Amino acid sequence: MTVSKPNQQPSKGDYQVGYGRPPKAGQFQPGKSGNPNGRPKGRPSLHEIILEEAARIAKVKVGDCFRPIGSIIAQAPKTE
Repeated sequence: MTVSKPNQQPSKGDYQVGYGRPPKAGQFQPGKSGNPNGRPKGRPSLHEIILEEAARIAKVKVGDCFRPIGSIIAQAPKTE
């Protein structure tokens, strides 16, 4: 024998709390994010660091004037 439960409709003021339905006090307020700071930015990879360094310009003195060249070339050992 089964016992049937009567249909209970919650009144308009009631809010049924349960799985996936947190209490109203614990919900995010309208217009507010659950993560206001957002995802933290990661560290640059080694590849990004090398590309950034290669793109930088260094001024090298050649004779009496300064000449802009890539920083990677400026750091390379001089071969004659």
